Amino acid sequence: GTRYFRKMLDTFNDISLALAAYNAGPTTVIRNGRKIPAIKETQNYVKKVKFYFTMFERNGGVFTDCEKDNRQAISFYRSGEIKKAVGEFKKVIRMSPQYAPAYYNLGYIYSQEGEYSRAIDMYKRAIKIDPYLKAAYYNLAITLERRGLLEMAIATWSAYISYETDADKIAEVRKYIDELRDYISSNGL
Repeated sequence: GTRYFRKMLDTFNDISLALAAYNAGPTTVIRNGRKIPAIKETQNYVKKVKFYFTMFERNGGVFTDCEKDNRQAISFYRSGEIKKAVGEFKKVIRMSPQYAPAYYNLGYIYSQEGEYSRAIDMYKRAIKIDPYLKAAYYNLAITLERRGLLEMAIATWSAYISYETDADKIAEVRKYIDELRDYISSNGL
């Protein structure tokens, strides 16, 4: 992977084009006039990698302790130790307020525990830090629905679609959005 990326970087002398070539193939980038091709998956890939690189640089590359503690919190959750898991995720957030997975995981627990307002807040914080965290959009939309905030859920599902690359998932969510709109319309909401 890294050698191939280096080759793309040497070939295109541009990080964005090298990422596009890595994702879609160098021939596709060349055929597209040495521009990022109009392929949603490739465009999202370039933006996402550059975003994560910038975030990593901004944080000095020091997420290793947070990742370890985040995994520990997940382990607590999986073994049914909810209070310990919540405490550990909060510790991760205190240590590194820019570590989106901790907010996402805490949101997930709050949602599972029926604390929807807290879950919504955590998911929104995760998305603000990491707009490419698709699972946060997905679970936020579900939680908004549980709260009866259907218009906000539709907007969140739409945002989810903008980052999703799986055509089947996109079609499924579009169908679901239409069903939600029909429900809102038929119930005068």
